[in-house]
Amino acid sequence: MAHADLLIKFADFLLRIWQYWKIEKIVGSPETLYECLGNCLTSFLNSQGTKSDLVAQKNENYNSDYLLNKSPKRIVTKSPFVKNLSHFFQLFPHSPLLIIVRDGRAVVESSVKTFERTYEQEIRAWANAASTIIQAESEFKKSNRKYLIVRYEEVFSNTEKELENILAFLGLDARQYDFNKALKLPVRGSSELKNKLGKVHWQKVEKSQDFNPLMRYSHWGRGLHERFNWIAGDYLEKLGYTRQTYSDHQFWWSLWNMFLDAKYLGVKGILKRLKHKYFRFFANLK
Repeated sequence: MAHADLLIKFADFLLRIWQYWKIEKIVGSPETLYECLGNCLTSFLNSQGTKSDLVAQKNENYNSDYLLNKSPKRIVTKSPFVKNLSHFFQLFPHSPLLIIVRDGRAVVESSVKTFERTYEQEIRAWANAASTIIQAESEFKKSNRKYLIVRYEEVFSNTEKELENILAFLGLDARQYDFNKALKLPVRGSSELKNKLGKVHWQKVEKSQDFNPLMRYSHWGRGLHERFNWIAGDYLEKLGYTRQTYSDHQFWWSLWNMFLDAKYLGVKGILKRLKHKYFRFFANLK
């Protein structure tokens, strides 16, 4: 989905040309064209899965009819990005969409450790992603789309219960799922590896007894919490999390945050943010 906007622009361009020649009565609605493009992508993904199965057939003498027509496998695609999320059902109107959210503070801490980025960059990146999800959800609700938002923390802490809910949402039989295998899945790319090995890699690592990705930010001081709350606190709460709050010296912390905004965004960025903020304020008054 990260580059889906290019497909949408391509389709819209074609439709504008076809409208001139009045061909829309033959080719159908814009929604039909979007869906056909999505079907092409789905077919491509399914063909890759079929090729893998045929390789297995050759290696292990499996029955090809079973592999091609009755295989219990399902194609699942995943992405760490939510860019163009609002276009998902234009391209895949009949596909179920599963959105996994995670406490932004843990995401920020992991990203800073893994990719050596700054807290400012990662807090803003998470805030933008959370805003995209929240906006897309409001659109999905209006159009009665098939989507489900789950929290990473619940999947980690209550694995079987959450997976049962996910399988029910997908219309799959939970009795055929290996929950024990899911509980024993190895870890890939965890920022904890950097503490132990000095670098992060994406090879399988057996999960240790003390593995706990839920409180990556437990060492944060007030400065980081105040900065996160200033930029992303509202989004954090809208996704069902509780921010760390403090009752004293809020005026001075607000000044400190405005200074950091000015340092990061510059004068133009500050004016743009204020304009956007007060535009929403007056719009709500109406």
